[in-house]
Amino acid sequence: MSDSAKDRRKHPRFEINQIVKISLLKETFFNAESVNISEGGILCKSRYEAEPLSQIFIMFDLFLKDKTYSIKSDGVVVHCDRDSDGLFLIGIQFVDIDGEDRDKIREFLEENRE
Repeated sequence: MSDSAKDRRKHPRFEINQIVKISLLKETFFNAESVNISEGGILCKSRYEAEPLSQIFIMFDLFLKDKTYSIKSDGVVVHCDRDSDGLFLIGIQFVDIDGEDRDKIREFLEENRE
């Protein structure tokens, strides 16, 4: 990603490595591996391609203070690029996320900033 793209980000990103579930129609889900997360979105790696501007639904767990929280959000694919391994890097912007879920993401990021 270019430096100018990084400069446009509203929120800092933090590494996260776990399985997320993505659905294009809220019926059929596919697994992806999260790469990094911010308050505004998540980057995932998958063998499945997702078209930019696609509306998606995403679910993943956050482990916070010895508890697991299930995070769910509607989102939009902002980019989908093939990486050197032939997998797809899917950038997802959270669009309609519950305030409590956003607070849990914020808390997770604060905890992992240290």
